[in-house]
Amino acid sequence: MIRYLEWDSLFFEQKIGFFEIPVLTQESLENLLKEKLGQHYDLIYLSIVKTDADAEKFLIKNNIPVIDRKVTYVVKEITKPEQLNDFVKPYHGILSDKLLQLAFLSGHESRFKKDPVLSNKFEALYKQWIEKSISGEMANVVLVACVDDDIKGFVTVKKKNSDGQIGLIAVAPSCQGQNMGSKLIMAAHDWYYKNNITSASVVTQQNNIAACRLYEKMGYIKESTKLIYHL
Repeated sequence: MIRYLEWDSLFFEQKIGFFEIPVLTQESLENLLKEKLGQHYDLIYLSIVKTDADAEKFLIKNNIPVIDRKVTYVVKEITKPEQLNDFVKPYHGILSDKLLQLAFLSGHESRFKKDPVLSNKFEALYKQWIEKSISGEMANVVLVACVDDDIKGFVTVKKKNSDGQIGLIAVAPSCQGQNMGSKLIMAAHDWYYKNNITSASVVTQQNNIAACRLYEKMGYIKESTKLIYHL
């Protein structure tokens, strides 16, 4: 059964639903499309682990590509970082243009940017995300890396029960390749440690190779990969 997504529907001004199934068969896909039509959905986010051969042929024939390969990384035990950098600090203040541009950069592989049906609202979506992170609604803390009082990177961090979660992270192009991403992750882990968080997770896109390499470098292990389609 399709789950109606109220927030997405209101934000994108379309009737949007979500459907998840481990293995997609041609029969389950055809039933899903019938339900979509019958309930007048404009868009369905379909999340699966894999397809069978017949479903794969159906998707190709109907020109329905994978829009995202969503990877979840986890670290099982948070320890106190050995080295910290004092230029990474919690952000306090209103949303600056520099931080906003970094928020847009953090979503460069986002399915909401890649889907032409939704991409016109990509910037509004990420602006709202960073604004709500600063306000404390979507994150407990926003950590920024400053060089000469100029924000060059940031990461948003949230506590959910005993698990820590990274929401957005980005490093300015001029500072990439200088281990700033690693320093932001270490600062996030320090915040986790001080707040009695014992494990952490982060979701990224498989196509975001730089992010995947960063998390693996910092000790994160790939827990799962899900294929996302927009129907």
